[in-house]
Amino acid sequence: MAKKQNYDSAMAELEQLVGELETQPVSMEEYAKKARQATELIAYCTERLHAFDADLQKSVQHD
Repeated sequence: MAKKQNYDSAMAELEQLVGELETQPVSMEEYAKKARQATELIAYCTERLHAFDADLQKSVQHD
């Protein structure tokens, strides 16, 4: 996975992957590939949320 430019595009890609897995039959190889992609996207989104939370906490503490 290339580094996502932002959280919103990563979430959109993750939602698309999940939708495909829920609605389209795929081979085990394709499922494994999509599951790896989803795992990477989840990790990226989690990282961005933690960074946002840390920034927000700093802002609140300085006020």
